[in-house]
Amino acid sequence: MKSLFARRTLLALKINQKNVRWAYFYGRHAKLEAYFKESPFEDGHFSEIKSRLPSSPAKTVLIIQRDEMLTKMLRLPSANAQELSRIVAFTLPQELPYDISEIVYRFDVISTSPEGFSNIRVLWMLKKNIEEKLGQLREMGLEPDEVISSDQCLLFYYLKLQESNAGLKPKELVLNLEAEETELVFADGDRLLFSYRIKTGFRTLSANPSEFARVLNENLEDFKKISGPPASLAITSLSLIAAPIRDNLSVLLGIPVRILPLSCPMYPDKTRPIPADLLGAYFSEVFHPGSLLPEGLKKARQTVNAEATQRTSFIYSAAFMLLIIAGLYCQLLGQTAAKNKLLKEYSKLNLNTKRILRVAEEMELISAIEKGKTIPLEFLSSLPGLVPPQISLTQIEYDREQGIRLRGTGENNQSITGLLKALKSIRGVKSADFDFSRRKMQDGKETFEFQISVKLSPSEARNA
Repeated sequence: MKSLFARRTLLALKINQKNVRWAYFYGRHAKLEAYFKESPFEDGHFSEIKSRLPSSPAKTVLIIQRDEMLTKMLRLPSANAQELSRIVAFTLPQELPYDISEIVYRFDVISTSPEGFSNIRVLWMLKKNIEEKLGQLREMGLEPDEVISSDQCLLFYYLKLQESNAGLKPKELVLNLEAEETELVFADGDRLLFSYRIKTGFRTLSANPSEFARVLNENLEDFKKISGPPASLAITSLSLIAAPIRDNLSVLLGIPVRILPLSCPMYPDKTRPIPADLLGAYFSEVFHPGSLLPEGLKKARQTVNAEATQRTSFIYSAAFMLLIIAGLYCQLLGQTAAKNKLLKEYSKLNLNTKRILRVAEEMELISAIEKGKTIPLEFLSSLPGLVPPQISLTQIEYDREQGIRLRGTGENNQSITGLLKALKSIRGVKSADFDFSRRKMQDGKETFEFQISVKLSPSEARNA
């Protein structure tokens, strides 16, 4: 049961030839804690890295760096998402020297034409390269639940920052600056139009902004022909970018430049900021990325997740049933205690009072109670001694205007007549008359159904 209430944990990792970088997130969206670390990566030294990683995260996400993937542009007939996926899967083997089973890929619709065609950007890589990274993770004791690309993570980070704004800026270029490299993401609202990784970064920008702007423009030249230039530039960096550098870059590029914050709660002693792409991996569940997990592993993970969901549902169902049983048990205890109290109070009553209660129960006085009417107590208390043994009363109805109606059955007319005379002798009864008396056979025995109307004197009626 403890696992049902555990805080959400997620481990995001990036592996390259030099190091392993990871961010660990735990808690909930309202109170999220996180920290970032990296370790030098050397083949065969997995156990040392494994000892530094968090144990048993609820979800593990592997991030593939953008420059490890290749780009293929396709022009295909426009279609809905499901049909377009089938068309891309059919077309790619004809455009690449590999079978569809040998690669992993995702695609984005860049634009559509009035003629009914879509420009598709496909990012792909060999499946064996992904499987190599997955094997390295297994050596570290990890089995990823998802594999996504770094440009998607950067887009998710950007979209999450924009949630509090009225809307997204149209065609904004997002730059994730590292020391020697920069990843570019060209976003149009929530669409990823272009992504690339260039071999220049924060050091070049700080030392020679003109050179940085030249390299950036060169890499954007081809894409500008398809979607036009960006309207603005947003930069995220682990290093502080001074205002003069930002303003100089804005002049060189001819567009507004803004700095995106790296905001994430951390322990006080973990002051190192978390890279934007690792931060974005935490929000992958919100924005539903195109998965790069090989198809076989994807199905295996879906099976595992379905079984886990089934187990969780069973646990929740069992817990719910336990709560119901506990509630019923407490209700039973309460009813038993109330019954014992009533029996204790009943034992204190005198014999005449007990007789009245038994007759009242037999006569089903609930109908009178439900109508919010009261039967005069003196009349009711007189009945037990007046009703002949051959008479069985089944119902009493009382109305302040109409009086009392007694219904029941008798063995013969003489006993019913005797009851009528006895009723007239009760103090406060103005009159007592037959409404009807019908003979009927019940279980082979002759009985008489009857109804008697009793009028009370005005004083008795007022006291009721």
